[in-house]
Amino acid sequence: MLYIGMLFSMFAWHVEDHYLYSINYHHCGASKTWYGIPGKAAPDFEKVVREHVYDHEILSGEGETAAFDILLGKTTMFPPNILLHHHVPVYRAIQKPGEFVITFPRAYHSGFSHGFNCGEAVNFAVGEWFPLGAIASQRYALLKRIPLLPYEELLCKEAALLDHEFSTSSYKDLTTSTGDTHIQHCMKVPFVQLMRLQHCVRWSLMKMGARTHYKADIDATVLCSICKRDCYVAHVMCNCRVDAICLCHEEEIRKCPCSHDRAVFVRKDIIELETLSKKFEEENGIVDAVKKQMSCGSSTHSYFNRINHNAEYFPYCKIHIDTPPEVHSISETRVFGYDLNKPYPDASTITFCFGPHEYSTQSDECTSTNRRIFSSSCPENGFTPQTTIINAYASSAPDQTCSSEKLAAEDADDSDCEVFRVKRRSGITPERRHTEDSTITTFTGNQVLKRL
Repeated sequence: MLYIGMLFSMFAWHVEDHYLYSINYHHCGASKTWYGIPGKAAPDFEKVVREHVYDHEILSGEGETAAFDILLGKTTMFPPNILLHHHVPVYRAIQKPGEFVITFPRAYHSGFSHGFNCGEAVNFAVGEWFPLGAIASQRYALLKRIPLLPYEELLCKEAALLDHEFSTSSYKDLTTSTGDTHIQHCMKVPFVQLMRLQHCVRWSLMKMGARTHYKADIDATVLCSICKRDCYVAHVMCNCRVDAICLCHEEEIRKCPCSHDRAVFVRKDIIELETLSKKFEEENGIVDAVKKQMSCGSSTHSYFNRINHNAEYFPYCKIHIDTPPEVHSISETRVFGYDLNKPYPDASTITFCFGPHEYSTQSDECTSTNRRIFSSSCPENGFTPQTTIINAYASSAPDQTCSSEKLAAEDADDSDCEVFRVKRRSGITPERRHTEDSTITTFTGNQVLKRL
């Protein structure tokens, strides 16, 4: 996403969507001041905001998620000395043109511009993000917020990809040399936890009279009608509700009188996913880490613990799956399309990755002359990019020297173009795009300088 700032334009205190990483690059213009806190201090930050910033009339609820819900709107700005006064660590950074700022998961940050500038930012994730992504998904579910990315789907597909890559000899050698066991552990534990939980709940529902069927081959993401959680592995349907619910609602499921009219729909590759989970459990420390997470988790995990101590149940026991479905009173197809008609969530820096609307970017060709004009308008030519890390720990990136001549020669890099095109809907006709592009390319060099 591209950002154009002016004097004292600010970005409010916020944390990245789904606790993702972010990287922000300063293209040109005046500097920015950043304030950030370590990710480990996020609970203390939210407590201070809840008790000393927001009035009780502003908070929509009680508990730890009350302040988090409002902070997601990215409309709250207050001086950092309030945090320092209550012993929350705050760090300050000045970002100049050519420098990067990286924020780590759950690291709240804010800031303002010293004048006109142009920056660009994007979210990303690495293997270590998955445990924090699980926490973020749980908090979104508590607030009944539509997720911006399908966490369950990402987790399952990354686990399958990890197993596929690890099965090759070259990847085994790479793993031994780089020592990324910790990253693999961060991916495997949430996956095993998910597979154990869904199997346990499915077994309990079967004992209550529910029947299990395979999902239809429809490429759509099913959202829980109660908490909006994405239901990639399995979901429940019955005659009491129009839409599907996920397997994390013990109370609602027990109150439902449908019994034999209740159906659980699972993915057709559920057996392969559970086999992969059992394979991961053979590694040292995986099962212990999963049990530790389950013991201090949500009410759903407590439900899992009660069932897990049942003498009749053991993990990954066989659960009969009816195929084809015989429950004619329940139409699974009415679920697909539930989220397809939903609007995109507001106040997000992430493009919604599952939905009917497609967004595309149009690349604009810039001549080398205009590219040189733009580079000359930024006084910091020949800078050395630097990286500022906002977290409890910091790491420096290797220096990379970049000259104005090199920038002018790289025609494939549109970051230095005098015209920046933001994401827009793909519904614009080719004729209109051609007209707009023709208008833009008619600017002379002097006009470009005047615009900047």
